Amino acid sequence: MADGQAPQTPGTMRLRFPTLPDLPCALLELYEAGCTAAADLRVLPPITLEQWKRVLAPQRPLQIRFEGHPRVGTLELDALVNLIVERPKYSEIHLNFTRLSPSQQEQLRNARASIKQPPVSTPKPMPRTTAPIPKPGAADAMSSKRRLGTVLIQMGYVTDAQMDEAAKLARLKGQRLGRYLVGSGVVSADVLCRALALQSGLPVTDLAEAEITDDLCAVFPMPLLMRYNFVPFDTSSRMVCIAAATPLMPAVVQEIEKACNKKVEVFLAREDVITKHLSGLRRHHAAQSRRFIRYDCEIPTTYQLCTRFTGPIEQVVHQGVTKNISEGGLLIYGSPSTQARPEDLLRQGVFARITVGDQVGHQVHALCRIKAIKDLSGHWQMGLEFTELSSEDRRTLKELCVRAMLAKGQPQQPEK
Repeated sequence: MADGQAPQTPGTMRLRFPTLPDLPCALLELYEAGCTAAADLRVLPPITLEQWKRVLAPQRPLQIRFEGHPRVGTLELDALVNLIVERPKYSEIHLNFTRLSPSQQEQLRNARASIKQPPVSTPKPMPRTTAPIPKPGAADAMSSKRRLGTVLIQMGYVTDAQMDEAAKLARLKGQRLGRYLVGSGVVSADVLCRALALQSGLPVTDLAEAEITDDLCAVFPMPLLMRYNFVPFDTSSRMVCIAAATPLMPAVVQEIEKACNKKVEVFLAREDVITKHLSGLRRHHAAQSRRFIRYDCEIPTTYQLCTRFTGPIEQVVHQGVTKNISEGGLLIYGSPSTQARPEDLLRQGVFARITVGDQVGHQVHALCRIKAIKDLSGHWQMGLEFTELSSEDRRTLKELCVRAMLAKGQPQQPEK
């Protein structure tokens, strides 16, 4: 279904709320536990439009009256608003049924069996704000009631057997279920994002054409963005809108609010698009933070991946060689980790404990922050920033930089 066209529908329905005139809708999709409808709010009188906009908020109860499908008839059901997605020419309304009687469940099963669900298309960019923000705690309550697999099954994109198999394989691979489902082609990234929104009650935003400005780059420290896998996409004097790949825990939202000293509104977006924006922000951050001259050199290096405070995350000690070195950090080529993908390590804020040099007394031992990782056909290229060095190691580092400068004749330009 294209955003700029009228949707093809299997029926019609009306949304009902006390004191308001009925809102005519087109039935887009019908699930076991809910449905999706399209409504053109632009045709409503201004006062009625504002009233319905206030009603169409997450967790708001209302009534549905199905009219245009012979297998549903004039069935009336109670429902909760779950998600609103603003399309260019209509509003897409996602609803969850409540208090279904056995006879109502049977009627819905018959209707679903006779409706051919429309294929899922890749949506064009949506406005940044695509739904009202749920009340605090609403997302957590919804998340605790339904698991992601249950939502996808109820949406009709996977079967129980497919979900059981996917959950087992995801556990074996050590991946999140949603990431495994997208990576293995079971569902698309758009469907996963939509399911997470239905599960959590959070609004969705499309970042495909969003521009992350310098002002937005300065709102949060880069390690915080990587740790929780989110990007800011809009800000004001009192509020910041952020897009995350998965719903964030309340404690995480509080930490993010403390970091920016503003109220934070959380949206969901496709993980691949967020990763792309984070890569751009990393490059921007690295370009802004470079302060030392880099010297091309090849010095043997060993390194072990670790956290800053709790020690190694794997027992392997990797072998590598420097590409360049400076008093602020270094670029190395080395063997890859088998524990996680580069983007996972960057998001988790993993460090590396390194030893640079091949002579006793001329070695630098340091803890480094991993700022960038590039997978190059069987080995990794990693950009590292020195975090902890002793005074003696810092003197030795300066000696290595001087030797590299003399060996090559001319250093690279100072890092800006």
